[in-house]
Amino acid sequence: YEAQIELSEQDGKGVSLTDKSIVPAYTRLGVALWMLGDLETAEEKFRWAIGRQENYVDAYYNLASLLYERGKKQQNISLLQESLENYREAAKIKGFRNQYARYGAAQCFEKIGRLERDKIKQQIAAEEFKTLSNEDPPYPKALLKMVEVHYRNVDFAAMLEMAKKARELLPEDVTASYQLAESYRMNQEYKLAAEEYSYTWEWAQQDGVERTWHFQIFFGLADSLLWSNRVENARFGYFQTSAKNRSALLLEYFWEYRENCRHSKMQSVMHQIYLLEITTWSGENIFAVAAGFLPECARYFAIPRLAF
Repeated sequence: YEAQIELSEQDGKGVSLTDKSIVPAYTRLGVALWMLGDLETAEEKFRWAIGRQENYVDAYYNLASLLYERGKKQQNISLLQESLENYREAAKIKGFRNQYARYGAAQCFEKIGRLERDKIKQQIAAEEFKTLSNEDPPYPKALLKMVEVHYRNVDFAAMLEMAKKARELLPEDVTASYQLAESYRMNQEYKLAAEEYSYTWEWAQQDGVERTWHFQIFFGLADSLLWSNRVENARFGYFQTSAKNRSALLLEYFWEYRENCRHSKMQSVMHQIYLLEITTWSGENIFAVAAGFLPECARYFAIPRLAF
């Protein structure tokens, strides 16, 4: 990226700042600065390029993407709204594969809807993801989004079907592989889930992102092995993660399953806590909560070695 900055600066030497031929160089410079972490200067370069050439799509798209990342990280609706407007401008420009821009706009709309707790906006975004996933050719990232949509709608059969399509289009993508593994697990196809989690781990290591995906992968793998009656293998999978993260995710899953009234999954979480001999848990007495909400969980509350 530093070499790209130098190249862009060389392209601009001796060229008037009013000359439109310098716009691509400044846009490339903005991308390089962004990748090096200088978001403020990168944003300036993109805005400068748009000001010199209003129909230069790369500048609109890159500015929109940068604003989206900032808005998502800061939970800032105004940044997301500005990102949405720039994605829409990019989508209007003739000759550009506007699937990219339409997907970006839908992402912004979805995020704004979540922050505002506006179900209508989230539904509009979901419809755009659906449209993009059904086009010929489909936009691959839209397929990944539709997997999430089906999961939230508790439509696990549709989730699995969409995950298979995404995996086919993105054969070495970590997210696509992980979503397929999760889809198998949600459909109780535990052997296939365990195999796919193993592939996910391979891709994560290959891409150098294993630290980001480590816990999610091993949790899903261990849960699949547990339900396949491979208990010792399941123990190994769980203990690849720290006790703190392990407990936190189990608790997160418990509340999610309780909210969606997925009783069998709640009971699964309780069994996993028991299996792993987790003996400390900050906050509420999770076994008391479970027993009060679901009588089948009462037996775990009575186990003396689990002290809270």
